[in-house]
Amino acid sequence: MKAKVLIPVVAIAALLIVAAIGLPNLFKAAVPFQSKDNTKLVFNQDETIVATATRGEGVLLWSTAGTKPPVRLAESDLAIPLCFQPDGQTLLGEQNGGLAYWLPNGARVGLGQNTKPARVRSNLREAAYCQDGSLLALHHSDKEKTLEIVSHYDTATILELKDVEWVCWCQQDIVAVGFESHLELWSVNGEKKLKTLDIGGGKEPAKIQGLCYHKERKALICVTQRGDVYHWLTTHDEIRRKSEPVRPSGNIGAIKHKSLRASGSDHLILSAIGDKEVKTWRFYDGGIEPMVTNTEPLRNHYEYYADLSPSAKWTTIYRPSEGIGHVLWLAPVTTDVKKK
Repeated sequence: MKAKVLIPVVAIAALLIVAAIGLPNLFKAAVPFQSKDNTKLVFNQDETIVATATRGEGVLLWSTAGTKPPVRLAESDLAIPLCFQPDGQTLLGEQNGGLAYWLPNGARVGLGQNTKPARVRSNLREAAYCQDGSLLALHHSDKEKTLEIVSHYDTATILELKDVEWVCWCQQDIVAVGFESHLELWSVNGEKKLKTLDIGGGKEPAKIQGLCYHKERKALICVTQRGDVYHWLTTHDEIRRKSEPVRPSGNIGAIKHKSLRASGSDHLILSAIGDKEVKTWRFYDGGIEPMVTNTEPLRNHYEYYADLSPSAKWTTIYRPSEGIGHVLWLAPVTTDVKKK
């Protein structure tokens, strides 16, 4: 008799919970990044938070631990997330032709009446802060492919370059700028080109396919469309040295555009998305050694790996979903040394 009474009580309690929370919210946390229009996704530096733009819902913050429901950013309609500040909490986004900032609790940050941006901002391809957050690189998707280095709250433009395909911060005041088939190192504060880095190793230069920086080792790594890997140290002593033809450190084959990541402490580790797989290598004993990479496998030919987090601890899997458009699933990535 008690069991028969208990079942209706549990059922009524469940219905009350659904009514209080809402059926969509109850299940949304179990389906990461569900969206009909999800073309921009950014991780914070310690890879605990992901920001993603969703059609009709604005920008959502997700916990990679999966233990908290998403937080919708206040007044974030039509906003596009660009990057997190170095504190790993405050998010920078583009909205209505300007830059906007949000705190981790979802509140929008006001800059004050006396703080005005240098100019209207729209159609930004990407944005990135220098190491201490005092400078911001804004890369536009206009015809000129303009790169601007601006002050923290965009009150002054410090450096402006045209025809830029790639941008990557190195040390605090040094930025690597990529063009069609070569790289340049620039001193931001001095507005001075420090060095041109040839990508070819005696062969015809190839277009850049990936560019990243390893902060601890002060190493800039570039991968071309041929799969050749080049890397340079960006210390001031190395920059002063006379330029010499650079040979590739190795070849890792074709990788997805802009998926290259650098990590590691004992060894410099490279990760990238290949053809239907996440791949990892390490610089070891003067060469590049492939590693075993483990992540959730793709289920069919319609799916693909879409993004990698800053140190490749996470990847997202693009999965078409009927009635939704697509869903991006968050999946952890682990690596092991390949047994010989």
